[in-house]
Amino acid sequence: MAAHISNATTQHEALASPPPSMPYRTSRYVLRNNLPSRLMALALLISVAPVLLVMIVLIRATSRGPAIYSQWRSGHHGRRFKLYKLRTMQQNAEAHSGAIWAPATDHRVTIIGRVLRRLHLDELPQLWNVIRGEMVFVGPRPERPEIIPDLIENVPGYLRRLAVKPGITGLAQINLPADSDYNSVRRKLVLDCEYIAHANLCLDFRIVLCTLAKAAGIHSSRIRALLRVHRNPPLRPYLAHPSHHTALENNGPVIAHPAFTSSDVTAHDVCL
Repeated sequence: MAAHISNATTQHEALASPPPSMPYRTSRYVLRNNLPSRLMALALLISVAPVLLVMIVLIRATSRGPAIYSQWRSGHHGRRFKLYKLRTMQQNAEAHSGAIWAPATDHRVTIIGRVLRRLHLDELPQLWNVIRGEMVFVGPRPERPEIIPDLIENVPGYLRRLAVKPGITGLAQINLPADSDYNSVRRKLVLDCEYIAHANLCLDFRIVLCTLAKAAGIHSSRIRALLRVHRNPPLRPYLAHPSHHTALENNGPVIAHPAFTSSDVTAHDVCL
């Protein structure tokens, strides 16, 4: 992806329904865990409120701007929603650069922000998104709408991620680093598809445990192996060709890029 991603927020707002025979699977669990997730998020938000308040004070005291910021993301079926996070960058960090891949060393991140990111505490306000029913605890990470058209063009099967609600953490997040190029997105897509197909309560519990261990600074693959969630997905051959396109979701319409229609879908494009 180019350093500067074109602002194409409205280019993917057309809706399309794929053929009913499309060969992929969505676990029933991910379609039914909405209410339990919302209740758990409410209880957790109340319990961590004092910690959240301390972090808000620290952010306001060490840098200019609000402590909590919102950003548009695409969720279930491509519906846009405002995602909330603790601010870890300087105010208006993207005013000149726009949306870009996160560099290995990002000088826009504040001192407090580095600590929050390392401990993943900047994600705590997303409990409010879970309470609102826009997210769940475990699932694919929600992406920014202006980036999605470019990813659709270069990562076949990318829309498959929109078949379920996005999550605060996920199978891809505990195994792979932040996105840095198309191939990193393709590898994460493999794990997102695996989770969507095989999600269950036990898997969610193990992913959450690994997330807590990672937040505590424990990054050993042994923990993931012990909990049977260690993954190192190869880049599947058919995912490496941006000429392939797919629009996915049989539980309702999803956002599709105008460059293709449901008739362009072939079985080998689908991430199983």
